[in-house]
Amino acid sequence: MESEKHYTRKEMIRRLALLFAGTTLSRTSYAKPPLTGHRLTINGMPVALHACRVSAVPFNQVWPGYQRPLDQTELATFATWDMQSEVTVSLTSAVPIRKVAVRPLAAGIKPEINGPTIQFNVPHPMDLVVEINGYHHAIHLFAQPPVTIPLAQRKACTYYFGPGVHEIGKKELSSGDSVYLERGAVVHGCFHAINAHGVSISGRGIIDVSKLERGKGVGAIRLEGCSDCKVSGVILRDPDTWCLSLFGCSDIHIDGVKLIGLWRYNADGIDVCNSQRVVVSNCFVRSFDDGLVVKGKKGAYQHLPVDDVRFENCVVWCDWGKAFEIGAETVAPAIEKIRFHNCDIIRTSYAAMDILHGDGAAIRDIRFENIRIEMDEVHYQPKLQTQPQEVYADEGKGSYVPYLLEARITKTDYSQEERFGTLDRLTVADISISRQPGADMPASVFQGANDRAMIRDVQIHRWKFNGEPLNTLVAARITTDPFIESIQMI
Repeated sequence: MESEKHYTRKEMIRRLALLFAGTTLSRTSYAKPPLTGHRLTINGMPVALHACRVSAVPFNQVWPGYQRPLDQTELATFATWDMQSEVTVSLTSAVPIRKVAVRPLAAGIKPEINGPTIQFNVPHPMDLVVEINGYHHAIHLFAQPPVTIPLAQRKACTYYFGPGVHEIGKKELSSGDSVYLERGAVVHGCFHAINAHGVSISGRGIIDVSKLERGKGVGAIRLEGCSDCKVSGVILRDPDTWCLSLFGCSDIHIDGVKLIGLWRYNADGIDVCNSQRVVVSNCFVRSFDDGLVVKGKKGAYQHLPVDDVRFENCVVWCDWGKAFEIGAETVAPAIEKIRFHNCDIIRTSYAAMDILHGDGAAIRDIRFENIRIEMDEVHYQPKLQTQPQEVYADEGKGSYVPYLLEARITKTDYSQEERFGTLDRLTVADISISRQPGADMPASVFQGANDRAMIRDVQIHRWKFNGEPLNTLVAARITTDPFIESIQMI
């Protein structure tokens, strides 16, 4: 047993450091000390950097019954603080600095480098990623607005977690339950609600699922058949499967939630399945599978449509898969009025935006608007692992470029229905792609299935590549097939 072991003083200090950094020492936890050699201050005040495990290579597989080996992963760090006016961020690097990027690039933050120190100003709450010498071991910074809920009201919640470490396993929530995590709280476990109304999960603490094996948890948060619920402000780390998911829900608001440390197989970010009137706003998602997702799932809620779902003001980093995804499961009467608006994709793997339609739903009125996509000059190709000992092989020296946009009506391994569906009224407007000068423009493809399963009425408005307008389908590298009816580039 753990208590029967005797540790050296050095090992004991290391373990205590991990504990107070909010990490755990379970089978799926962090095998090495966090990168605490970096030091962070906000307006001169020290702020703690926490460890998180992330994917090092885009190598995934459909759940095979065993967990992903740690040698496909790496450690990164994150920090969080509250602010209401401009602050000065100072980050002292533990490694020699060759180059620095602060993403999203659209935030316009220009760091100053003075020896080992990186300094820049943050004008208002936002989510940033600092990359030192490339994207490995990135530093994720979450500047959040101040908490306005009085302390007495926070403590009056059904489940209140103050600073410190808490063990809850899988916590089942009922109608009217409220959960609050103070900054400094690390809650090991997950939250689940079925047929509940008026549930609230909020705060500034960390929900950490690293101690739960696949199938023992529900990701970090799962709501099924729930209504009028809100999730806000919390940090979700290391889920056993999809991180934050909704099934058959209505009137849900997810705001300011940060998803980090997703590295296990099929670790989607936020999945909205057969649900109505959902808003996902101001969130940061670094996923190891699709990032922001809409699905129609076969099962108890397949009779319900996906209707009126908005993703807005989010920052997404997708380590494997698609940053924005509708599909591949599309079992629903309809999937309609879906908006991805004013979002940044700072990295993606297979595609930035994707509609993969393999079932019978009527998909219609879909809008991708005001989306900024950042791409490097070199990308590592996403691959599926076929056996346990297989090693990822890609030097990153090839010509692979992720798709910008895919819209396909086609049968897939996930298809549950024989019939094909349709896709009508797709608008992709105000899209800005940033890539190193001289690198290729990412391609897009529209593919119908047959003359009864077509893509109709596609509007392409105001696309730019490195600031230059793209005025033709050829310039935008858009390909189509005979089962596309009306595609216009304006």
